Amino acid sequence: MQYTSSRTLSGSPESALRVVREALVANGFAIVEASPTEVTAIGPGMFDSRQNPLHGVSKAKFRAEDGVIRAQAELGGAVWLGRFAMFFPLGLGLLLAMLFGLMGLKPGRPGSPSSPVLIPLIAVSPWLVLGPLLGRFIRKRTEKAVEALVQSAATISRLG
Repeated sequence: MQYTSSRTLSGSPESALRVVREALVANGFAIVEASPTEVTAIGPGMFDSRQNPLHGVSKAKFRAEDGVIRAQAELGGAVWLGRFAMFFPLGLGLLLAMLFGLMGLKPGRPGSPSSPVLIPLIAVSPWLVLGPLLGRFIRKRTEKAVEALVQSAATISRLG
């Protein structure tokens, strides 16, 4: 998923990109390309929703020219963690349902009660709603973090 942001830049482009570089490096990003008007970085990955929301960016390009600073960010980490939050609980519920179902089978009896199978499925059923909500929350936090970085770079660049 792509996210773009831009702000008017009243200071020097070099100063704005210096702010961006310092913030990205401080958060574990690897700078793969840098010039006076552009910075490209690869993110460290997002593995926990309590991490800095910038970690939801897998690759970002910041460009400052013509009085505007622009950010193009791929939100790979945020999307991955959101999908994990949706599918892991459901997969765990299905695995436990199969396990409980197998444990409920008795030798010599053709069928088994369905309650051992339903218990794990009922336990994870809230995640049908919570998973997508958590995924959206993680993505929005990452978008706000990119927006805040662009805003900060534009504001601090005025200082020189």
